[in-house]
Amino acid sequence: MEPGARAKTDQAESIRAWKLIRLVLWFATAFFATQTFIGDGGLTDMLQASRERRALTDAVTAVKVENRRLSGIEDRLRRDSKAIEGVARGEIGLIVPGEVLFIVGETTEITRRPN
Repeated sequence: MEPGARAKTDQAESIRAWKLIRLVLWFATAFFATQTFIGDGGLTDMLQASRERRALTDAVTAVKVENRRLSGIEDRLRRDSKAIEGVARGEIGLIVPGEVLFIVGETTEITRRPN
């Protein structure tokens, strides 16, 4: 084989090797880019986790606000007897001895008073 022909053959093999290396690198890059955006733990998962974190943070804030409100009610019930009376009258329907309870409402039947 002539030295010039051998050099051309080596050069052609070198070009094919570089083409193969570039092709493998292109596929690897495409694979990792796809994994980054779509795969497990990728960009879509990170965005979803971020939305869930925001929702949970809002829920925790709402629970803390409700907890402070209930704590204020508890303090008032521990210290103020009028607050206890208000709850007893409003929510439970209790009356003080000596009070008369009148139940007012519509009836469908005619009621007569006994003679």
